[in-house]
Amino acid sequence: AGTLDPIASGVLLLLIGPAVRLTEDLHRLDKEYEADFQLGISSASADTETEMFQHPGDLPTLHSIQSVLERFIGTISQTPPIYSAVQIQGQRAYRLARAGKNVEMPSRSVRIDRIEILRYQPPHLTLKVTCGTGTYIRALGRDIAQCVGSDAVMTKLTRTRVGPFRQSASYSLDRLQSPQDIRDGLTDPPAALQHLPPVNLSDDVLERVKNGQKVTLPGNQAIHGDRIAALNQSGQLKAVLVFDGQRWQTEMYFPEAP
Repeated sequence: AGTLDPIASGVLLLLIGPAVRLTEDLHRLDKEYEADFQLGISSASADTETEMFQHPGDLPTLHSIQSVLERFIGTISQTPPIYSAVQIQGQRAYRLARAGKNVEMPSRSVRIDRIEILRYQPPHLTLKVTCGTGTYIRALGRDIAQCVGSDAVMTKLTRTRVGPFRQSASYSLDRLQSPQDIRDGLTDPPAALQHLPPVNLSDDVLERVKNGQKVTLPGNQAIHGDRIAALNQSGQLKAVLVFDGQRWQTEMYFPEAP
């Protein structure tokens, strides 16, 4: 679920079997990154993958960088680099750029929850960023640098977290050498749906859910939102239900593993 830039490393969620249906939910999870930038340098890709150019002028001070970070918190307008996977008239922007096409990149709204300066030893700056989906961290670093009269390219990017999934609990590809290694690395689907209210349902109700029938929730359960994670009495994820205004209907059902 999702992608990483060529120079990036870190958490990448792999979905297997019925869990593939959770792709859209996983895309909505917030993400955390640590990114290294070199200030005083610019490139068309905002990283080191394309030709770089020296930016004239003095490097910004730590105070000047800190003073502009608040402008980038919340929902902001961001223009992705031309070397990106954004679709332009049905084609990836980076393909058009490599073909020498002149492409005007549209700006779009992204959400930035937090920016923290971890280190600044001019010209090298390291940021920790928590953000929503679709954010280009290299574009964020570029824009922050331009806001203080400089420019920047991203030299390293690590995705340290996606929702509840942290890099410290992840498996490297080198560790996944056998079917048993893969089984050991699997995570139960409920971990991917922590943003949905969990509701335990009886076997009778779950049987109706399995058959695609609309159901009402037992008791006076207060539900916030119009989607829930339906669990059995043992806490296993069985379905995702959506509210149609009167009753709950099945959006996706997860069958028993063979």
